[in-house]
Amino acid sequence: NTGAGIDALKKITSADNNTAVGHNTGNNITSSGNNTLVGKNSAASLASGAGGNTYLGTSVGYYNGTGVYNVGIGFNSLVGASGQNNSYNTAVGATSSTAMTTGVSNLDFWR
Repeated sequence: NTGAGIDALKKITSADNNTAVGHNTGNNITSSGNNTLVGKNSAASLASGAGGNTYLGTSVGYYNGTGVYNVGIGFNSLVGASGQNNSYNTAVGATSSTAMTTGVSNLDFWR
């Protein structure tokens, strides 16, 4: 695991193969592995699950606690709502799928 930034990968216990760059990025991950996270607060709520997420941008995937195999690119994409766990989604562009509360296998392009 590689974490760069204040509190990046702060709580990691048994997860492997994570890369997190940015303040609070992946800070709640304990056992979710194989994530690539770049941007302040990206995957801030992600804790466990199979992982395999790729997030690029500020607050991408912020509330997704156990979602797997998501791709989010752009400011606030795939933010979701507190306690949500969405998987197999791709969102490209600022605020794309920002309000997703339930969803599997979605493709969203915005701006």
